[in-house]
Amino acid sequence: MKRKVFLVSTLIFLLSVSLFSEDFLSLFKGKPIVQQKPPFSERQLLREDIKPGVHNMLFLKGDPEVSLDGDFVKITFNTYRENLFPIIYVGKEFSESKLSFPQYFYKLKPRKVKKNCYVSKFRVDTIIKRMYGKFFPTGKPLNFTYKLIFFLPEKSSKSFVSYLYEFSLIAMKYGNAYRFYKVPSFDVKPTIDYTGDNEITVSFRTSQSAFAILQYGEGKLDKTSDFISHGVEHYFKIRVNGYDRKYLYRVVLKYKNSKFCNVSKTYEFKTKCKKDENFSFGVFGDCRSFYENSDSNLYGVNYSVMKDVLKGFNIAGVDFVVGVGDYATFITNSPLDFVGELNSYRKVASFLSSYIPFFETRGDHEIFGHVVTSGKFMVVPYELPLRPENILPFYLRNPQNGPKKHRKNFPPMDGTVFSFRWGNSLFIALDTTYGIAHGVRDLSKYNINGTLCGEQFEWLEKELKRAKRDGVEHIFIFDHAPPFPNGGHIQDAMYYNGKNKYVNEVRKRFLRLISDYNIDILFCGHEHNYSRTLVDKSVDSDVKNSFWQIISGGAGAPTYPIDKFTPWHKNVKATSTEKNFLVVKVMGKKIMVFVYNRNMELIDSYSFKKK
Repeated sequence: MKRKVFLVSTLIFLLSVSLFSEDFLSLFKGKPIVQQKPPFSERQLLREDIKPGVHNMLFLKGDPEVSLDGDFVKITFNTYRENLFPIIYVGKEFSESKLSFPQYFYKLKPRKVKKNCYVSKFRVDTIIKRMYGKFFPTGKPLNFTYKLIFFLPEKSSKSFVSYLYEFSLIAMKYGNAYRFYKVPSFDVKPTIDYTGDNEITVSFRTSQSAFAILQYGEGKLDKTSDFISHGVEHYFKIRVNGYDRKYLYRVVLKYKNSKFCNVSKTYEFKTKCKKDENFSFGVFGDCRSFYENSDSNLYGVNYSVMKDVLKGFNIAGVDFVVGVGDYATFITNSPLDFVGELNSYRKVASFLSSYIPFFETRGDHEIFGHVVTSGKFMVVPYELPLRPENILPFYLRNPQNGPKKHRKNFPPMDGTVFSFRWGNSLFIALDTTYGIAHGVRDLSKYNINGTLCGEQFEWLEKELKRAKRDGVEHIFIFDHAPPFPNGGHIQDAMYYNGKNKYVNEVRKRFLRLISDYNIDILFCGHEHNYSRTLVDKSVDSDVKNSFWQIISGGAGAPTYPIDKFTPWHKNVKATSTEKNFLVVKVMGKKIMVFVYNRNMELIDSYSFKKK
């Protein structure tokens, strides 16, 4: 009798493996393997001269390791320092809806096993039953999310640092007993980016080194990538055809020599719309951390506010999103910390960027270098090629059509300066942080924060001329530092209290150029609030055609009050210090701007037609 039960259970096991895994395993046969590596190794990024926890957020040493220990899941992690008091919450996403965030059911207190090393163990079947029910599925991946929180012992406003991770298991039943197997999981979910006119890049990060295949197609999953990606960072480029086409895609993961696969859910996205069709886009900025609770500092990102911002974009049904910089706290002396915070932002954005593309303009927090605190605070760049400009384009993928030339001993700007077209409009992203040293004003070596270099001006004018020649209806420009700041950054941004001769020259040149080509809106961040300012001759004689400057820097960073004594305050038509994001609708010649707080309540709205 026992033999019969064993044979039946074995047959069920083999059938379930074949039903779920065999078709997916066959995808990995007969294709070349491509090892995909970031521009710098972890060893290059670590820098031995950096002290963890000093001018950086290096608390966690590497990513935690999840392993199976009999009937237990074991989470092991190492820290750079002692007395961090970690807590782990384990949960899962409920993926019935398009946009779903993890919910947590299980609290764990890790045990310190040796200096700077912690372990947490829990029974697998207990946690699975609690999250998937008593009759949980076998033979298919079960995905879990866990949040690791460090409570810092020192009396500081920076009392929480948290990290978000995933792990995935497959349960198989033998008679009355279960056996569990680990399968690869996503550290950053698959995301889509327009990196060319008809080119979409699907990128993601796995928790450990794994093999990956992309399935995709128009309306159905009838194509597979022509290579197997291997590593931790993965990306695939696909060609898309036509306007308003619906594409599907999903990712299949496996470990070497494993008979099990993990398969992402099937995502969908739409290609660009035609020139005569209406569309909408979202704008947000400054989502860096605020030390209020563990969710407001998810390794440099204000996850608490960003969840609401992403929900707002999803409800509004925007076609794409543009960020205006400062996606995490950064301003660090550690390139490794810089990449870690970038990945933290990617994790948060990927809850929505799996479905719609995000285009990221760079902010002045997206830097790292030697931190000098004696006297004035400064961040001086490291030697080439270890610069943010060489790292950012790998993790935040934008169109690679920016300026190709740059000054000697300066990094490239292709990937942080770019343009794209959507419908009847041109979108231009500029980099007001390019080649800077924070707190240093030495033009022979660095650009000044908040300004644009000559190569950007040359490229910008060519883009504007081409748009005029092609009959582009609307022009939207994005940069981080506003020419007309309104609060905490009047002493810098693209203004410097009006007392810096070089900044004044750059500002005048910029205003003259964009007004000559009759742009519609200049979107900025930097100020942690919202404002809508009419830029015309009354605020600057170089402005030929009026346009709007809209600041949206309220996606998480600490709020800045509004200064009501700026020379242009009479032209500031609306302000708010609430957390905020924008939804912009383009309907032929008409533009409608809606400003919402994190509760999706309307703060301001305005519409106008192209002159």
